[in-house]
Amino acid sequence: MQEDEEKAYAEEMETFRKINQDCESKMICTICLSELMSEKIFVLDDCNHVYHEDCLKEHILNEINTRKPNLSCPDGDCPSKINIESLRNIIPKEEIETFYKNTLENYVDTHALDVFIKRNLIDSEKILDVLVSDS
Repeated sequence: MQEDEEKAYAEEMETFRKINQDCESKMICTICLSELMSEKIFVLDDCNHVYHEDCLKEHILNEINTRKPNLSCPDGDCPSKINIESLRNIIPKEEIETFYKNTLENYVDTHALDVFIKRNLIDSEKILDVLVSDS
């Protein structure tokens, strides 16, 4: 009986190995989880991940619309940031401009206080210099 169980287990493992090998040989768009076939595909320059062009476009437009400061590869395990310039063929010009506008606004919002403080410190030093020189 134990031999039968071991044989059944070995057959199951072989079947699993074959299925796993088959899955690895197919390229899958990790956005829609469909096989990359004859549809238009797009390869990201920085990380070489491959997606359906329409899926990647939708992902990027969503990131732009949610005002993300950086565009990231849709693969959650990938640390790569996407250069918006590499997407000019699939992202409308207006959306790229929106991304740049959002990026600039985000930078100003996060650095405005620093600039204000530094500028006021400089002004304070000038005022002190004038007061000291007048006395």
